[in-house]
Amino acid sequence: MILNGIASRQSLGVGGVRYAYIAKLADVAIEYTEGDGETPSTAAFTLADGSEITPGTGGNSPFKKYVFTIETSSSDAAQTGTPAQGSSVFAHTVNMTFHKKNAALRNEVQALAEDETVVVMVDCNGYAELLGGQCGEGLHMTAGTAPSGVAKGDLNGYTITLTANQAKAPYTVEDTELTAIDPNTPAV
Repeated sequence: MILNGIASRQSLGVGGVRYAYIAKLADVAIEYTEGDGETPSTAAFTLADGSEITPGTGGNSPFKKYVFTIETSSSDAAQTGTPAQGSSVFAHTVNMTFHKKNAALRNEVQALAEDETVVVMVDCNGYAELLGGQCGEGLHMTAGTAPSGVAKGDLNGYTITLTANQAKAPYTVEDTELTAIDPNTPAV
């Protein structure tokens, strides 16, 4: 590994997540490209059978788009290491909040709980990264709530936490890949 240093920040980033693309792990094949210190490590997608993803209405993209209300959802990749064992792991975590309970939303949350998934999270700076999928292991739903709320300003809806321990930090997903899984992705 080559250390390159970090140049002075030209501008500061902001926290928060715009939206996510979620697919069942079994429906996608992921090709990883390792960065060299100057270029990021990236992920690219095809269908599980190796065929190309066809974007657009009537396309075959296995990814579904989930849009979040401002300041309600997040992702993280906390790293822990055990020097004595010579190991390191990244805990990929996705926290999502969906408002206003209804049957269709309940069914969607249930489907997320039943399958291993991969998530492409796009933050408020336009940066996209892939969580889950490394070593053939996807994210699992590990927590969730379905509160009714007490006061009028309380959450009525669902919270979901998806997690997976992965060998590496999340891979960058380039704009061309975002366009492939959803052609309506705004330029970032």
